[in-house]
Amino acid sequence: MKRSEIAEPLPETLFAKNLRGDLAAHQSRGRQLNVVLWVILVLGLAYYFGVGGFPMGHFKGDGTSMAIGARQIVEQGWDGPRIDYGRQTRPGVFWMLIFLRRLTGADTYILFSSISLASGVAGLLLAARFAAHFTRLPVPLCGIGILILFPDAVTWGCYPNGTVIAGCLGLTSFCLLLPSEKVTTLKVVFAGILAGLAVLMRVDAILMSAVFLPLLITGCPRTAAQRIALLGGIAAAITFGVLFISHISPWAILGQTSKVLGASHPPAESIFMRLATDEAFTACLAYFPLLTVLFILLGTARLVADRQWRILAIAAAGIVPILFVYGSKVYGSPLYFLIALFACLALAGIQAIAQAGSLARMALATVAGLLFLVQYPIGVNVTLRSKPYFPVAEPTLVHLLDRDLSSGPIAKVSVGIGPGGVVSNTEHIRFCSGLLFHPMALHAVKQKLLDAFDAMKDCIGSHEIDRPTLLVYSSEWATCTQVNKALQDLGYTCIDRVHLGPDDVPGDRFTWKRGENAIVHVNAWEIFDPWKHAAYFDDAPQRKQLIYVTGGGRERNAVKEGGHVTKVVYERDVLPSESVCVFEIGLGDGQ
Repeated sequence: MKRSEIAEPLPETLFAKNLRGDLAAHQSRGRQLNVVLWVILVLGLAYYFGVGGFPMGHFKGDGTSMAIGARQIVEQGWDGPRIDYGRQTRPGVFWMLIFLRRLTGADTYILFSSISLASGVAGLLLAARFAAHFTRLPVPLCGIGILILFPDAVTWGCYPNGTVIAGCLGLTSFCLLLPSEKVTTLKVVFAGILAGLAVLMRVDAILMSAVFLPLLITGCPRTAAQRIALLGGIAAAITFGVLFISHISPWAILGQTSKVLGASHPPAESIFMRLATDEAFTACLAYFPLLTVLFILLGTARLVADRQWRILAIAAAGIVPILFVYGSKVYGSPLYFLIALFACLALAGIQAIAQAGSLARMALATVAGLLFLVQYPIGVNVTLRSKPYFPVAEPTLVHLLDRDLSSGPIAKVSVGIGPGGVVSNTEHIRFCSGLLFHPMALHAVKQKLLDAFDAMKDCIGSHEIDRPTLLVYSSEWATCTQVNKALQDLGYTCIDRVHLGPDDVPGDRFTWKRGENAIVHVNAWEIFDPWKHAAYFDDAPQRKQLIYVTGGGRERNAVKEGGHVTKVVYERDVLPSESVCVFEIGLGDGQ
């Protein structure tokens, strides 16, 4: 037999030809479906972060305080009075903003907002990549699932938030160490660096570190131990090195953390109101839609039945430490660290429905569909009788029902197509119905807050101050930070911060100065009894001063009914615990 005859391929059978064609068509359809899924995911990201992320105005007091604190350090150095919040537990955020401010000269709030927005998008894609690895589902499908199942957590990237940046860094380190990928020493080094940076962005990100154990404990025990030691050593060196440079004691971090975990609020007047205003309850109510809870339960049961111990161990390693440390104080931020882990469980639940028998699949799909219809397109808003200033979510696209109730804690119920279910929480505004419209509602809230900020800034800037005549008074931490940022934008420099007593009424006085004579005092109190505000005006120091007030909903009526208001500059319901009001107060002679 000649060599040419041996090299000649055998004739292809009709069956093989048809099989090859079927496989090619299947692969082509798979690629087309993947493209469609990516298009849907990109549109979803544009909706969530494009609508919810703008305007980049004041939204939450913590982020604003960190932004103005970093700007103050750039302009005044480290020896000036501290006007920031959380520098002990988030030193990385300050170093990042200080560096970028010096590099670009841009406003630190805009820088912080932009980085948080980018981290929110990247964090969602990383969470999708992580979940796709364990569920074997396409990455874009996992991303779409996270957008639908965790809308509250997704929108945390829509405002300045060190938690989202820390979560993004932590998720990147996880994705570098996925079990089926080739884990090299270089990847372990990079993961250790990112884990250390995550802790610097928010110190409780250290609770995520337990996830590295089930990720790395595979193959040779000696190699796994070496990798764990290398990663932990690098992360610890970076963390403690930056803390040392920043002159931050670990004991100060523990003190700040214990203060947060030990904080308490006055009990509500009824069981209903206790639930409606309980921080942990409302945080979980918004974070876990009913549909998500169903999928998580089904997914956990499926993983147990299939003996998927590694996935369960990874999920438990992240979830248990955070719930153990925070317990009833898990207000929301630490839950962001768990989005990829809960996504693995929830997406496994969707797979469990798809693989169930026909009857069970039909029943579970029907329940899931009903939960979606009840909580996603339909928004339910209630007006509480004891807190009439609690706002309803906006915008309502279609009104379906408005009913006044004659008795009970609820005065009115409104049902419509649009966002709804505004619940009280100090973390940020939360919704538990009409979830498809979460970004639209967030956009509306941020626009109201920006309008209030602009009104306040214009009012302060319109006064010609040539002597210590202006006292700005606030009873809300969020509105106090608005005042401080407005003064900073107007060219004032903070020259002093002192604690205001008595001890049972915590407060601070910030003193700002511009030029030689222009001085503004900002008094910030935390008082739960609104009538104490009106009493304060009667005994206000330096009675010839003009007093400018930003008031929350719980005290605005007391202030107005006290007969002190001479001008209402701005008044709008914004948050469940806060109606942003800007008042000018007359105190007699000299006004």
